[in-house]
Amino acid sequence: MEMEFSSSRPASPRSTPPRSAYPPAMQTKEVCDTRRMLEQRLEILRAQHDEAYAYLCHIEEKFQDTTSEFY
Repeated sequence: MEMEFSSSRPASPRSTPPRSAYPPAMQTKEVCDTRRMLEQRLEILRAQHDEAYAYLCHIEEKFQDTTSEFY
């Protein structure tokens, strides 16, 4: 018996007018700012991923090394 989930949600109320109400220059600045913010967030996430991966590799090496004090 499969359950169906509706992915549609009621639209949340906007505190700002729709994008089409902004002048084109404002849209461009908003897009640039958003892109810059997302690129910064991506750099942070990549660094966190690399750090976590290095940590897990270290644990995995200890787990596979039966002579270590991990056991």
